[in-house]
Amino acid sequence: MQPHQSCRYNKSKFTNIKTTYKVADIKCDMKNDHNINVNYNKAWRSKEKALENMRGNATALYAELYTYLFMLHNTNVGSIIELQLTANSCFMYVFIALHASIKSWNYCLPVVVVDGTFLKSAYGGPLLVAATQDAGGRIVPLDFAVVDSENDLSWEWFFTKFRKGYRGREDMLFVSDRHESIIKGASKVYLEVPNAFCIFHLLGNIKTKFKKNLKRIKEEFVSAANAYSVKKFNYHMNELEKVNKRVQLYLQEIGYEKWAKVYSTNNRYSNMTSNVAESLNSVITSIRELPIYTMLESL
Repeated sequence: MQPHQSCRYNKSKFTNIKTTYKVADIKCDMKNDHNINVNYNKAWRSKEKALENMRGNATALYAELYTYLFMLHNTNVGSIIELQLTANSCFMYVFIALHASIKSWNYCLPVVVVDGTFLKSAYGGPLLVAATQDAGGRIVPLDFAVVDSENDLSWEWFFTKFRKGYRGREDMLFVSDRHESIIKGASKVYLEVPNAFCIFHLLGNIKTKFKKNLKRIKEEFVSAANAYSVKKFNYHMNELEKVNKRVQLYLQEIGYEKWAKVYSTNNRYSNMTSNVAESLNSVITSIRELPIYTMLESL
């Protein structure tokens, strides 16, 4: 069987983007269904060809991106859709905030969780997301952006476009991990909005920096972070000091207002972690494998 014949045979396996169909599965099915031994290279080429036929060519779809965004804007009037190119007209950034999300903003919690994840398509790159919750605790995606890399410029660009669509609100708060570019970008564009840290990521930093008594450290840190009174907070911080004084000093240097609920300058509600954005990222795991055109449409 030739590669193009194997490709036709495998095409149906990729109709659903959530289907995981590996090269080893192709080899196994070809052997079981047709009694044909296919080497790894041929099976891989047939998979790539089938994916291209079903989902489009990754390179060609970049060329169609401008047309797609133009039509998306025309059919979603009021959306913020921006495409940034390099000096030699190559792709750099794209930002999408649909009008439906922008309209919902005033009816959601004023807490915006931002996060970045990596795309798995041929050209890769980070996908930046911002999300919040409605009054019922349901996740509301606010915007998506694809950038060349997670750096100071890309995050500042992201927050600039975010402000264009969502502006600011009273008691607004950003929640993120401690990525320096997020912190710089948010503070530069939203000088008046505090940036709080995800306690799960902060706990990961603590585990990396301090190796002993991690179970006790975790218990006291999480309890202190979620404490509703200064008295309760101080109790757990004193207990933490008994376990490891250096951890207590480390958290003090970061700033209690960055991670402790009782010291937060604005209400964090239940957003002590960046789970809102990470849950969104987990839902779109399979979508991250698509070429940019079809990925944006799926999002």
